[in-house]
Amino acid sequence: MKRMIVVVLLLCMLVFTSSAQDLNGFAHDFEALITGITRDVAPNLQMAALSGNIVADASINKFMFFFPGVGMTLSGGLGTMMEPGAHEWSTISLPVVIEAVVDDAETLELLNTLEYGIFPYPMLKLGAGFGVGKGFDVILSGMYLPAVLTNFGLSFAGDSISGLGITLETLNIGATVRKVILKDSGPMPALSLGALYNYGSFTFGVASMSLAALADGGVDVGGLTLDLTGTMGFETSVHNFGLELHASKRLLFFTPYAKLSGIYQYAVTTGTTDLNATIGSVNTEILTNARETIANFSTLATLGFSLFVLNFNVVIDLAQAQFDPGDYTLTSISGQGISLNAGICIQF
Repeated sequence: MKRMIVVVLLLCMLVFTSSAQDLNGFAHDFEALITGITRDVAPNLQMAALSGNIVADASINKFMFFFPGVGMTLSGGLGTMMEPGAHEWSTISLPVVIEAVVDDAETLELLNTLEYGIFPYPMLKLGAGFGVGKGFDVILSGMYLPAVLTNFGLSFAGDSISGLGITLETLNIGATVRKVILKDSGPMPALSLGALYNYGSFTFGVASMSLAALADGGVDVGGLTLDLTGTMGFETSVHNFGLELHASKRLLFFTPYAKLSGIYQYAVTTGTTDLNATIGSVNTEILTNARETIANFSTLATLGFSLFVLNFNVVIDLAQAQFDPGDYTLTSISGQGISLNAGICIQF
């Protein structure tokens, strides 16, 4: 277990000699890794922040509550530079080291998938909706995981983990105001136009990093011991503003619906390290302050259905999907990818 935590938290055991030149190369590679992860995560923040929204009806005239809305955004890997040939390592290929550390084939395959295949971004939300008269309704949603709660959970993980000073905190809040354009009547579906805003943030930090505590005294590299001490941090924040066209049709207990959303995103992602790497009598600082800012416009299409109180939908980022008209296939999806959402909605 400790060995896996070392791999997941650091991904950095690639020093194998004691020369200062090689240790500086290690620092360069680690900085590149933090920057690469930051750039991989940033394009996925928009859809991840918006996932978990599961309202099926284009108009609400009663009080509605959903508990919870569960979303899962699937996109490219978290560390695409780990893909073979994607990065020229200064010392030794980090993927090769990972293969040596993780001797279980299934675990290694999972790590490779998360690194440069598919990475899931989960989301959990509670929310409510209600009509406010004259054809308007409001939908509110949110989720907050305080650091004190994660700190309490980590206190049961043992001294080597709790002693790292890990901080994990996440917040997501959103609001949508809609106006009914057409009412659900006869063969005609309900149609509404809404304006939305969503804010999401995520903070992860390690205040007292110690490779020696995680790996029983450090990592043996050519007869010498590698240790890493210091702090690591990762923060994201994303603002979404947009318009949403929503159509739905009630058919007894079954309600199919579709949404087309145009959303402007402003997202900032930062990855920082202030570490000291030591091997034998040689040590060097690893100071990283990677920052990625994205300001763009995306078009999202949502298709879903509600069955009694259960609601399911899939969201596709049309701006990022690459369609090949030659053979009518979806060749690839980059950036925000696809979001799958499900939950329970009840109206009173």
